[in-house]
Amino acid sequence: YREKYLDFYDKIVLSAKTLPTRPTLDAFSPFLAKVTHTEFASKILPVISRQLKRSPSSSMGTFLHMMLFLKLDMSNYLSSILSTINEYFKAKEDDLRKESIKILQIALKNSDDSDVVTKQLASFALSVKEPLPYPYQRSGMISALSAFAKAKPSPSQVGSTLLDLASITSKELNEEVLSVALNAISLFLNQSKDLPEQLKTFFVNGVKDPQKSKQFLYSLHRGTMKEDSEYLMGTMSDTIVPLLLEKVETCKTKMALAPEALLSITILAKLSVVKPAVENQLTQKKIWEQVLGSNSFLLAEDFFSRLDAKGISVLLDFFSLMLKRHLPKLEVADKSIFKLVIYVLLSDKNRFHKKYQEKVLVSLPPWATLS
Repeated sequence: YREKYLDFYDKIVLSAKTLPTRPTLDAFSPFLAKVTHTEFASKILPVISRQLKRSPSSSMGTFLHMMLFLKLDMSNYLSSILSTINEYFKAKEDDLRKESIKILQIALKNSDDSDVVTKQLASFALSVKEPLPYPYQRSGMISALSAFAKAKPSPSQVGSTLLDLASITSKELNEEVLSVALNAISLFLNQSKDLPEQLKTFFVNGVKDPQKSKQFLYSLHRGTMKEDSEYLMGTMSDTIVPLLLEKVETCKTKMALAPEALLSITILAKLSVVKPAVENQLTQKKIWEQVLGSNSFLLAEDFFSRLDAKGISVLLDFFSLMLKRHLPKLEVADKSIFKLVIYVLLSDKNRFHKKYQEKVLVSLPPWATLS
């Protein structure tokens, strides 16, 4: 019966001239979950590769649906899948780019051989460095490269990829592509075991640049979300801390810098956990009083209006960090700070409220909730 099912799947789904309806695709989901390596390699992958060349707009959706239900280790097929969809990372059509990247993400997630992942990442990173004329092409290739970050490539290849991305980012003039590249750096930074000296210089120069500072700070924040990455970031504290302190202190007279000040104090709060010298500087310069006291920039009338969606997520990250690692400081903070937390969590402007309600709201101590 398997041969008949494969024939049906080929005729009705794989070789269809238009994307089959969702019920039609779903009807084959149980079968896809039981597809063998031999069937995939000899009967399915060659057909979908041919169909993508003939009708990419319909076949890409079929390919994506198929990848969602296959229960195979994709390590042996990673090279073939990449060569099949590589050109669509640069496609002009948004759907083709997004779907091809999702296919790569699934393939990498289901690839158990880290040596294969590392080899493919090294090869793909070279192609990402090649110049491309259009921003959507550069953005698509960098987004595809980002998919490798969570696939556990070797530490040395993570470091090499970070340097490649830093080089690409330093030359990028398009703001949207720059944001995508910095996001990619964040993802690989979270997997890094070491911070190359060139990358430290890259971040310091980025934070110094008034036009790019906010994006670089956000990348540095998102790239150090894991607790062990605090130690990694500690290696660059001597060069980055003075810049971060300046951002927070300048906010007293320049509220326009509030989003950068928020990012800076969040990064400083992480660093202070692993670097006593940073905590000493925060105390000596009365930074905690400035951030958590009654005159805090967080309580300024126009502070919340200055935050975009990313800024709100950073604000909630900051409070999560304070509750977990700096609770005594919150005990003496101005109680209006907690009203701000509740307001942000319940605000329509907060797209992240479901993610953070348990993380922040449930973690609030009774005295904070009452206040």
